[in-house]
Amino acid sequence: MAPTRSAVLAPLLAVVCGCSSSARVAAPTPSRPPTLARACSTAVTSWAITLATAEPRTSYDYQEMGLSDAQYDVLREVTLRRSPGPVTQQEKERIAALCSAHYSRVTAPPSQLGRTWPHG
Repeated sequence: MAPTRSAVLAPLLAVVCGCSSSARVAAPTPSRPPTLARACSTAVTSWAITLATAEPRTSYDYQEMGLSDAQYDVLREVTLRRSPGPVTQQEKERIAALCSAHYSRVTAPPSQLGRTWPHG
């Protein structure tokens, strides 16, 4: 009786790919995309750090930064009156809180805001 095609190909495949037919390869676990608030916090914190170390005369437009107007407002609120130096943990926490507050407002259904559509 002649060997089946799979009986011949399986060992060859194992040699070529470096795996055995009994080994199970775990499927990659899809990572969850960051929440809007987390993405905001990451982007704004990154720009706060950049601006803290930039030349004093360096200026960026929010569109050049890739920020939304709301994200730029958060950045301005945190960095407007800060002293020179590295971004503090307290500032990072403030950025996260402001981003979270903004996105909880804009993504909440009108009924959670005490309004009903379209009359709210």
